[in-house]
Amino acid sequence: MVEKTRLLTKNYQSSHILISVVPFSVVRQFGLVEYDEFEWSITTIEGELVVKIKPVKVEKTDEE
Repeated sequence: MVEKTRLLTKNYQSSHILISVVPFSVVRQFGLVEYDEFEWSITTIEGELVVKIKPVKVEKTDEE
């Protein structure tokens, strides 16, 4: 099983960031917006790959 946390962010050519591509149907399903975080995992069930996605609630402080 592979498990990762990703951050949605814009791609700027002058920055050094990793971009995750998320299908719009997933963005709409969870109401994700830029900088939202989520966990995802890939498993195999009966010979098929299954992707699980879970939004992560992160409380922002005044410093952010």
